[in-house]
Amino acid sequence: MHIRTKLAAGLISTLFVNLAVGLHGFALLTQAYDRESRLRETSSLIRSIAARPR
Repeated sequence: MHIRTKLAAGLISTLFVNLAVGLHGFALLTQAYDRESRLRETSSLIRSIAARPR
């Protein structure tokens, strides 16, 4: 194998690893956003129930 081929293969593999890590991070961020949204909705519901006159 020529050095250029090895260098190109190394750079391409680095790009693929970087892409995979970025996609995984984006998936985690999306999950965290969904959890936060559900938590805010639940919190709002609890506050509205607690604020009702008895």
